[in-house]
Amino acid sequence: MIDPLIDLPRDLLERYADWSFDEAYHHTPGRPTYRLDGVAETRFVKVLPASLERVLIDEVMRLRWAAEWLSVPELVEHGTDGELSWLMTRALPGVDASVHPWCKGDPERLATVLGAALRGLHDGVPVRECPFALPEADDGDQVVLHGDFCLPNVLLTGEVVTGFIDVGRLGIGDRWWDLAVGSASITRNCGPGHEEAFFAGYGLSPDRERVQRYREAYDALP
Repeated sequence: MIDPLIDLPRDLLERYADWSFDEAYHHTPGRPTYRLDGVAETRFVKVLPASLERVLIDEVMRLRWAAEWLSVPELVEHGTDGELSWLMTRALPGVDASVHPWCKGDPERLATVLGAALRGLHDGVPVRECPFALPEADDGDQVVLHGDFCLPNVLLTGEVVTGFIDVGRLGIGDRWWDLAVGSASITRNCGPGHEEAFFAGYGLSPDRERVQRYREAYDALP
C-alpha cells in the first residue's frame, strides 16, 4: 500500500500501485528520492519541482552517455506532470560507501579503495568523447569528472566498487574538483584523519590550494 503522504505524480503512483514506496534520501528540501520495491526488482525515483526539470534532463543525458564507460543506473523513464518531474532508474548492486562497514570499521581501507576507484574513473573515461563540461572546474588538468564524488554516490559490494550514482554534474573539468569533494566526504562520513589514504589511493599528493578552492565552489552550488 502506498503512503498517501508520498509526494509523487498521481500517474506514477497509479502505474506502480503494486510496488512498495519508501523514502531513500531527502538531503535537500523538496527533492526526495524514493525506493520502489517490486516482486523481483528495485528501482529509485528522484522527484523535483517541475520548475527544476532541467536538472533531471541534464542527468538523463549524462546517464545515457556514461553507460558506455561506467557502471551507472539504467534509465527506466523520466517525465513531468506540470507540477512535479521525476527520473526513475533501476537499482545497481551494492551499498553506498557511507553505510559500508569499512566507513566506521576500517576507514583507511575504504578511503584507499575510493581513491583508486576515482583514479580508474578519471583514467578510463575518454575526455575527447565527452560532450559535457563542469564550468566550475574549467582549468587545471582536465579529465571527465563524476562531479559529485561523495560517499553516498559510490556503491560497493565487499571491497569492489560496483557503480556510481547521481551523475547530473558529470563533465570535463579539473581532476582536483572530484578529489576535493571526495576527500571532504571521507572526513564528513568516516571522521577525520583519512584523507591522506584517499589521495594515496588515487596516486597523488594533495594540492591544498585547489582542494580548498573547489570545496568552497562545491559548497556554493545551489
